[in-house]
Amino acid sequence: MVGFNRYLARTSQEEALSTLNRSFALFQFLVQEFGGHVDSYSGDAMIAVFNHPFDLNNHENQAVKAGIAIIEAGKRLEIGRPDGGLVEFRVGLAIGEVIIGHLGVGRRKALTILGEPVALAAQMAKAGDATAVTAPYGTMLSLGHGFRQKELGVRTLANGSEARCIIILPGEAYVE
Repeated sequence: MVGFNRYLARTSQEEALSTLNRSFALFQFLVQEFGGHVDSYSGDAMIAVFNHPFDLNNHENQAVKAGIAIIEAGKRLEIGRPDGGLVEFRVGLAIGEVIIGHLGVGRRKALTILGEPVALAAQMAKAGDATAVTAPYGTMLSLGHGFRQKELGVRTLANGSEARCIIILPGEAYVE
């Protein structure tokens, strides 16, 4: 969620939680419709994974489609902010191998996903805006037809590193 802390400072905790829960319920449905699953929620962020636990053909394409659907759904929700603007959501994408396993102790132990692609996807989301899926340069090599890219150039990520970024947009052949 873009500007969550500012939003939280200007609205009640109950309304903020309600907004996030309604949004995440819709986003989780969209992720599942495209063959993924939600791994976890952390504050105003949701982590979704594709190609686990089942082998999913074209999982990269499905992840992008889910990301595009989430951005569009976020716009259509038209959730107002106290400052008069609308609540927006960003989507970051990273492709790669991850670690899947149980993390934690006792009742707090849960199956989770860890690894560089998870961290990179979060960094990509922060580097982009709420208009398109943001990904590292080169991601298009993993995608099939139906998408186009727009280069954002080198961006300084929240962790201080730099990365060449793109946004992924529906192409002419994309089916909404």
